[in-house]
Amino acid sequence: QLYTQGEKRQFWVRKVPLMAILYECIVAGVFDYDYAPAAVTISGKRVYMNISQEGIDDLDDLREQGMLYGLKMGTKKYSSTQAFQ
Repeated sequence: QLYTQGEKRQFWVRKVPLMAILYECIVAGVFDYDYAPAAVTISGKRVYMNISQEGIDDLDDLREQGMLYGLKMGTKKYSSTQAFQ
């Protein structure tokens, strides 16, 4: 989603679309990671996505180094999701 603050624009990417982009990069040969199907809740429904644990670990490393920001959000149905910047 797009948020504005004065002249500076900030873009946040939710975790599920980021995992989809990461998977597409793996398939295209950009990253040499493994992936496996994992259950994910999307719009209240449980679906299976190909998730890379190595990719998630690298995102966590970037957050620890301060190169990536994370935001945890709650929904109306009391589930949580994450977004990254």
